[in-house]
Amino acid sequence: MLNKITIKIWQLKHNEVALNSAWQFFERFVGLGCSFIASIFVIRYFAPAEYGIFAYAASYVTLFSSLTSMGLQSIVVREVVKNSIPTETILGSAFVIMICGAVAALILAVSGALLTHEKSTTTWIILIMCMTNIVGSLAVINYYFQAKIKARYIAYIMLVQDVIDICIRIGMVHFKAKLLSFALLGLIESILVYAAIYLLFRSSSKLKSWRIEAKTIKFLLHQSMPIALTALISSQYMRLDQVMLEHFKGFAQVAPYSVGIKLIEVFYIIPSIISINLFPKMTALFNNVDKTPFNRYFQKAIIMYLASSIIIIILLFIFAEKIIFLLYGTKYYNAVFVLKYGSLCILPYFLAVITEIWIQINSMQKYSLYKTIAMLILNIILCIILIPRYGQQGAVAALVITYLISNLIVWIIFKDLRQLIFMKHNKTWRNL
Repeated sequence: MLNKITIKIWQLKHNEVALNSAWQFFERFVGLGCSFIASIFVIRYFAPAEYGIFAYAASYVTLFSSLTSMGLQSIVVREVVKNSIPTETILGSAFVIMICGAVAALILAVSGALLTHEKSTTTWIILIMCMTNIVGSLAVINYYFQAKIKARYIAYIMLVQDVIDICIRIGMVHFKAKLLSFALLGLIESILVYAAIYLLFRSSSKLKSWRIEAKTIKFLLHQSMPIALTALISSQYMRLDQVMLEHFKGFAQVAPYSVGIKLIEVFYIIPSIISINLFPKMTALFNNVDKTPFNRYFQKAIIMYLASSIIIIILLFIFAEKIIFLLYGTKYYNAVFVLKYGSLCILPYFLAVITEIWIQINSMQKYSLYKTIAMLILNIILCIILIPRYGQQGAVAALVITYLISNLIVWIIFKDLRQLIFMKHNKTWRNL
């Protein structure tokens, strides 16, 4: 047994892909953990009305954040690996696109904030967060390390940042720092992290300078625009509810709503992790002439997603009040409703993930964009109708209804998918 373990460790050390994946997953896990723990201290420290300002600003900036990345990650990684265009030209051109997108996001976000909040604390926080996104344009270096299968070096830096961040935030709470200080901390950390990443790049890469080429910029924009558009629309319906909640009901209702939704979104990582392992297997089975193994595997996956989501929902319904009071205190009592009934989003979200796998396998990615647009329009309409009358309860209802209807639409459109999901006489269902 010991020998087998030793062999596995040796194989991992000598498998660059596995090693990088392991370090990235570990950093992501630690980062989420540190962020979650730090947020508990910060949220408990501020009153709901005050924390609502910060939560609103973060959601508002998220509406424009996709303009920074412009969907370039997969494109840059792919082109660096292919090496059909000089790497320094890819990096330089991608960086120009990303920084222009970040500046555009800043102008749009701050202009909108000045129109609605003038020169308030909210506007200053939005400005600082947008400046953080501008610094984040250097993420193009991260894409380079991913392409070279050296992403673990970025993970090392991020792990150090995760640990330092949680210590500083807890210290700031202890010394009663102002709300604006937490936004400034994010900016300072971003500058220091990307300075370290840039120095790592300069010391480990033979590329001494980046080149900007109009033809390459045009090519990258053409390739990334569908991805960027989908990401932009997705960010709208994921965070627009909090922006509209502030508009109709004020910051005090944004805080408990944000707290409840963030706790729900923690569970969204489960289907994402599962799908990483499911996708290659399903793709291989789908390519077979005989589709029976694929059908059975897909149906088993559906049951697994259904079972896990239902269990989570039941647990959150039972323990919602205890979870909120334990983590954030009684002043966030209104978050109990959000966590309890907002958890109903988990079921359609889990099903949407497995549906998305089917869509990708069948090379129908454009329908994902159509679905995202439909979800955005529906969510806006529901928020306008429900939030003015019911506040955060209306926002929760709008979100749940949007997720449910989006799944129904997909099942109605795709007859093959519907038949696969609701197949009544297949032995797979009875033999699971």
